[in-house]
Amino acid sequence: VILNNSLTAVDAEKKEAVLASGDRIAADLVLFSVGVRPELGLAKAAGLQIGETGGLLVNEKMETTDPNIYAVGDMAEVTNRITGGRMRIPLGGPANRQGRIAGTNAAGGNMVYKGAIGSSVVKVFAKTCAQTGLSEKAAQAAKMDFGAVTVHPNHHAGYYPGAVPITLKLVYNKPDGRILGCQAWGQEGVEKRADVVATAVLGRMTLDDLEELDLCYAPPYSSANDPVNMAAFVANNQRTGFSPSITAAQFEAMKNNDDVVVVDVREKGEWDAGHLANAINVPLSSLRDNLSLIPHAKTILVHCLSGMRAHVALRCLVQRGYDRVINISGGWKSLLSHK
Repeated sequence: VILNNSLTAVDAEKKEAVLASGDRIAADLVLFSVGVRPELGLAKAAGLQIGETGGLLVNEKMETTDPNIYAVGDMAEVTNRITGGRMRIPLGGPANRQGRIAGTNAAGGNMVYKGAIGSSVVKVFAKTCAQTGLSEKAAQAAKMDFGAVTVHPNHHAGYYPGAVPITLKLVYNKPDGRILGCQAWGQEGVEKRADVVATAVLGRMTLDDLEELDLCYAPPYSSANDPVNMAAFVANNQRTGFSPSITAAQFEAMKNNDDVVVVDVREKGEWDAGHLANAINVPLSSLRDNLSLIPHAKTILVHCLSGMRAHVALRCLVQRGYDRVINISGGWKSLLSHK
């Protein structure tokens, strides 16, 4: 991390980033993450009101504080349809729909823009990252009572050639199970799942609805239970207490607690390839024969590679009288990603 400095040039020939200090840093790849900020000079000069997020304040007709002036796109501040708060969404989809509404109203029509949820997608080399609605961070900032789970299923049936895993994190409202958003990452089928969740968010659907969502299935395209269904299963298990779980981020806040014991239920070969410090390895295949290794008086955090075996282990331990057992959602894959 270099502080109190800035990038002034990229020397492609020498493969170096040139800093304001004159220093040069060797770089094969330079990623610009500068964000988007509206240019409001003209709007301010016209006396238009600026909103709390730094965008032009508009109403549902996309009118600014001067009813003869409309604003859309990157510079407009609109309503977040989940939280009801104000937000700026510098994305092409919302901008085009806002433009249609503003144009209609300027020509004498009466259309209303209800707000946005921030669905977006980006291609990163051979991978795709997509998101919609609220992330954990956004839900926390909105002071919502939320839950989050992570799953790592294949994008289609594993027995059909070409199956690759995707990572899907689902965020929901704990009191009523309403879907708040998701983030997804992978090589194939990523944006499809984010679009399904976006529809669920706008439809104010719940985890129960998402569990029973009847999505297209054939082995080349999905599994009998789509990754979206799977995420809802895991989230409802968390919400109802049938299989309590925490995210990898929440684990970081708990891992040094003296009351916590981490039990890795992967097989020994998986354990040998990498594991958490201070964890104990009790493979699921021999769990019932080795319960003496797991203390009853502690909080037990279980994990496997991606979550399924840890869920089975959790239910086994609960049936054997353990009353504080928690699954680390997404397992070893999520823990590695969080690092």
